[in-house]
Amino acid sequence: MTRSNPRSVLARRSPAALVFILGPLVMLGSLTTDLYLPAFPAITSELGTSRELVQLTVAASLIGVAAGQLIGGAWSDVIGRRVPLLAGTAVHVAASIGIALSADIGQLLTLRVVQGAGAAAASVVAMAIARDVVSGAPLVRLLARLALFSGLAPVVAPFLGSLLLYAFDWRGLFAVLGAYGVAVAVLCLIALPETRRAAPKPEPALQRYRAVLTDRVFLGAVILGAMGCTAVFSYVAASSFIFQDVHQLSSQVYAAVFAVNAAAFAIGSQVASRVVTRTTPGTALGIALPVWLAAGGALVVVDLTHANWVWLTVASFAFLAAAGMAMPVAQVLGMSTHGDRAGTAAAVLGAANFAVAGLVSPLAAVAAPTPQAALGIAVMVTATIAICACLLLRSRLTSASDRSDAVAA
Repeated sequence: MTRSNPRSVLARRSPAALVFILGPLVMLGSLTTDLYLPAFPAITSELGTSRELVQLTVAASLIGVAAGQLIGGAWSDVIGRRVPLLAGTAVHVAASIGIALSADIGQLLTLRVVQGAGAAAASVVAMAIARDVVSGAPLVRLLARLALFSGLAPVVAPFLGSLLLYAFDWRGLFAVLGAYGVAVAVLCLIALPETRRAAPKPEPALQRYRAVLTDRVFLGAVILGAMGCTAVFSYVAASSFIFQDVHQLSSQVYAAVFAVNAAAFAIGSQVASRVVTRTTPGTALGIALPVWLAAGGALVVVDLTHANWVWLTVASFAFLAAAGMAMPVAQVLGMSTHGDRAGTAAAVLGAANFAVAGLVSPLAAVAAPTPQAALGIAVMVTATIAICACLLLRSRLTSASDRSDAVAA
């Protein structure tokens, strides 16, 4: 009696089953980074520290996320997916418990690096598994649906954190993250077989990274994805201040606006899936990038004309929908060309997203006179760079025949 190939078994699952197995893994990094943001004042008060040091815990987490992706993705190409995935979730759970018990800001900063690394190792392996089990048009659809999880998580996480603070203190938020990590690990143990066996003669890590980083198409995909992530992070960081402090919206109205704009990203991701599978990646980007750039200009005009918050919402909706279209295309183009190095490719894509977004998003706030102008400038600059990145991607964007190549290399 022959044994079924675990990769084939997983590939035969329904698309919804794959999404609900891999989606929670993809969300882990963003939830870890953003869930506790509403608890900053409480952390500052209880630990007797400064606001600046508490804000530094976000940077600490992003450092961990970038490192965890680079290590976990490359490691999974060598020994298989399950061990790095389960090891990452175990590290995340242990760090979450440690943070919940932290006595001072020093412990919190250190453990945030560890927590981010563990979460990212699990998240990046999920993207590699997606590339292991499907290719072609199914890969486009799967990555578009996973983009809902990865793109919506940083948008929804602060709102979810504010709701949880009605029931828990800030330490409870990290206990919730630990419990989420346990749930993800159990899901993987039950429902996720190994999709890549350990390589008998593994390619050296530096050689794998050299191979992906010298690929023009892959670099274009990295830049495109990082710009989308930076634009979304800029919105998440600025939206509360802009809508509630500048436009004086109540928390209830702000929550509704936030939900509407989160839906924009989801809509964009699903439109991208349909457009790419029926036409070309270039068609999807040809729609998304001009809208993204125009929406950034509209945000600046809203600031200059002191227009009301409705126009701000419309412009934000447009750019988030456009980013939602562009980011899955970047994932598909980047992952498709390196199937044998899927973990390494996913690691570079993910690490670049978090590293660039974490470093660049605050710069616009420093350079611009108002928070609305800062957001508009950030959206316009990221759109412009994303358009330039298409010069590296043009060999994959120009014809219908490239569609299948772009998703099934």
